[in-house]
Order: sequence, then structure tokens, then C-alpha cells
Amino acid sequence: MSESRITHYEVLSLKVDATSDEVKRNYRELLLLLHPDKHKTTVPTNPDLKVRKNVSINQIQEAYRVLSDEKLRTRYNKELNESNKRAGFHNFGDGLDEYNLDDFEFDEDKCAYSMVCPRCRASGGFHLTEDALDDYVQDGPTDSENNEYQVLTQCTACSLWLKINFFIADSDEAE
Repeated sequence: MSESRITHYEVLSLKVDATSDEVKRNYRELLLLLHPDKHKTTVPTNPDLKVRKNVSINQIQEAYRVLSDEKLRTRYNKELNESNKRAGFHNFGDGLDEYNLDDFEFDEDKCAYSMVCPRCRASGGFHLTEDALDDYVQDGPTDSENNEYQVLTQCTACSLWLKINFFIADSDEAE
């Protein structure tokens, strides 16, 4: 799947969670809006429907073919999700990707964790010192049963924010 192309959802002017009825409605309306004999008299029933520039009838038909078939749509969504992950975007509902501190490199000399930004690929785009993590420990765990903590942090080079999960070992475990 090409990462520079628009998605089938964008072609049909749909949200990812669109129902099959919405897929069918937008498909039919887009075909009418682009039809050379009908486009001047067609008024869309969906005010959010957008006809994108340079979208062909073939793209609309392909988007409908994939999104109207549950198996093809499931496979397409999985491929789209993987493509987004490679580009540095993951969808967890709140718009923030989650990583574990284990995903970071630890620099013993600086007592700091760093990670390449998954979006802009900046080396050390995410940087957390142990002192900074200690400050978040004072706020209390996000999951006290598992002694899990979470920090929100932004890349130093771009606008990407991440949730970083980390654990504090009990003093009994550390000994």
C-alpha cells in the first residue's frame, strides 16, 4: 500500500467506522456528482460529502469494492494501520501512541533514556532522564496494582506526543 496515496475512506469521504449503508450512500452520490450528465442537477444528501480533486471513477469504484466487503475491508484496515505505524501514527482512540520504556535506549553515563522519533526519525527525539521519571513517580501510579506509571512527552523535533509506560520495581524485588 502506497503511503502517499489517499485512503479509500478519503476517496469516499468517510470516517473509518462508517457503516455499510454510509459506504453505499457516499459511493452512489459521488458517482452522480462526477457523472457528466447528472452532476449539475445532483444535490448531495450528506453535507459532509467532499468530492476530492483528481479522484477518478475507478478509484471510487475500487474504494467501494473494498469497503463494502467485510473481509476485504478488514484486511484493508489492517494494512492501513500497519502503513500508519510505519509512518509514526498509531490509533489508540485518544490520538496518542503508547510505548514502553523498554523501547528506549538507556545511556548509563547520562542516566537517561532516548528513542528515535517514529514520525520524524529524529535521533533522540524522545529523551527522558531518570530525574524526570522520578518526578512522575511522585504523582502516583496510573495502575497501582501493577505498579505502572505513565508519562506524556513530546518529540524535541516535531509535534508528536507519546504516552510512555514504565514500571517501578518494589523495593523487595530490587534486593
